[in-house]
Amino acid sequence: MPSSETERPDHGGAGLAVEEAEPKTKQPPLYQVVLLNDDYTPMEFVVDVLEKFFRESGIGGGLQLPASGAPAPKVTLEVPLVRAELGEQLQLGIRAGDILLSLERPTGLSARNLIAARIDSVRREGSTIVVEASSAEDHSIRFVAHLTPRAVQSMNLKKEDLVWLVVKSHSCHLLR
Repeated sequence: MPSSETERPDHGGAGLAVEEAEPKTKQPPLYQVVLLNDDYTPMEFVVDVLEKFFRESGIGGGLQLPASGAPAPKVTLEVPLVRAELGEQLQLGIRAGDILLSLERPTGLSARNLIAARIDSVRREGSTIVVEASSAEDHSIRFVAHLTPRAVQSMNLKKEDLVWLVVKSHSCHLLR
């Protein structure tokens, strides 16, 4: 008989079952890569590094660009990687049919651009409804979306409504 709880009788391994525990693994957290925009490193080098890294890792790359020329922009758009000089102004085009509208802030989307906006006008042009909206953050940034009459009717869209504009990164095209 053992003299204390910490002592155990020697059974010679008979009658004991030992089960190996499976290691508990979980996917490591994803990290956000941040590159500082400085006046020393050439943009060509930065784009080359990003293209090489993202292509080899299988991760798509994008740039966050301000949607206006303001020094502290309130609206940014994620666009595919482009080659441009530091400080160069770029003109982007987004097809009106590529802009989706939502009455509530969408979640769980693959689209990278969500912009709060206020509807400025809703008008019919043939079989298309043209919705013009301004960014809620910067009213000088305007968007035009083409919707079907049924979509506008089911959402009951009208002037002054607050909506969310949804734009995929790859729907943003460099016009220069």
